[in-house]
Amino acid sequence: MAAWEYKFVFKNDQMAGDLFLILTRLKNFAGYQCYLEKTEKYSDLYYDTADLNLEAQGVVCRKRKNENNPDSYLTLKRQSIGPNKEVIYLKTEPVRVEPDRDNKTTTQGLAEEILSTLRIFTGTGSIDHILTLEVERTTVNIMSSVKVIAYLHLDLVKGYLPGQNTPAVKEYEIELKSDNLEFPEADLFCDYLKRSFNMISIARSKLRRMAGLAKKGIAGKPKRVILDMDTGVDDALAIILAMKSPEIQVMGLTTTGGNVDADQSAKNTVLVLNTVRDWVKERYPDLPPVARGEPLADGAIDASDVHGPDGLGGINETDSNKGFHDDAAILFRDIVYGHASHTITLITTGPLTNVAHWIDVFPDAVCRLKEIICMGGVFFQEGNRSQTSEFNIHANPTSARKVVEFCRTPQSSGIRSRCLSSKLSPKLNLFFCSNFL
Repeated sequence: MAAWEYKFVFKNDQMAGDLFLILTRLKNFAGYQCYLEKTEKYSDLYYDTADLNLEAQGVVCRKRKNENNPDSYLTLKRQSIGPNKEVIYLKTEPVRVEPDRDNKTTTQGLAEEILSTLRIFTGTGSIDHILTLEVERTTVNIMSSVKVIAYLHLDLVKGYLPGQNTPAVKEYEIELKSDNLEFPEADLFCDYLKRSFNMISIARSKLRRMAGLAKKGIAGKPKRVILDMDTGVDDALAIILAMKSPEIQVMGLTTTGGNVDADQSAKNTVLVLNTVRDWVKERYPDLPPVARGEPLADGAIDASDVHGPDGLGGINETDSNKGFHDDAAILFRDIVYGHASHTITLITTGPLTNVAHWIDVFPDAVCRLKEIICMGGVFFQEGNRSQTSEFNIHANPTSARKVVEFCRTPQSSGIRSRCLSSKLSPKLNLFFCSNFL
């Protein structure tokens, strides 16, 4: 495993093949000599539980087979980001495994190191083959004097669902790696890739980027979700997509202050749901309930230049409160306790004011969530509200901090018990996705 690793993808894959060819023919890379070293192919078979429990926790169980080696090796690894934005992997040593015809399970005959680590994340659940990635890799070495200081992996990745011979997806990726303990050229090389080849720096692994494909290949019930929103035009679109998506089931919607105040957000949410009622009546004979939550302490942020005076472009200026409940915390608690533990996902697209409040009043209910997915990042720049922060985080950084810290070590209202997570195996997963506005 390289000491340093940075990942990049193209903004537009249509040019990726031609740019790969250019990179293989370069004699100079950002002022350093470079040359084509080799081209190889390998297949990675990924395994997980039926609900992708490993992937949700950032864990990869992977069996690799190189075209020039008849042996297969299985590895467990977990990805994190280092202080210099490099990718860091904590992993087990590769274990040679016998080839299996149906790729159904990898638990038989494995070393105890692998088995014991798997049990931490999956309990007694079995793991199955969920996805195969075939990688055509070209390696370009970068030299300083007579020494290789870094290398590029130019990867064409094809994703296959189990039992299928035709790739369901194809994408390109570049990995910049170095085996040196120190890599001072990293910033120069990363900047060169971004500026000269229009590449985007990413942190997600190949599997994490294709998790959606894997989920399509696994038969199962849609994910139960609660949507927590400050409904403006963007969240209105999110509601429509969520209600139409066969992959999720909306159990309820709560509102908070953000683009508009919590009350107006609730009115907007009800209006959007009533608008799509006829479109979704087969899946939702009764529309999911809506409840008004906590306002921002300093009032809603004026976003009328983006969302209009009411958050929906000026079409919903009614004073009626009909159609929503007054206490989002109660609705949240009732939904969570109305289902088995760790089966409800909370998705937030507004400030985290409600979630921080629920941690105070119903910490046990928050602990029962399967995961929290927050809109709290931005693509292509550092922030969209300030130089460093995204709108939802900027609107209530105190609540955002509280949620992050709670998810790192969630605690029940009683003894630190089953809710408490270890650093290795968090019981409550927190993910941040990007705000495009």
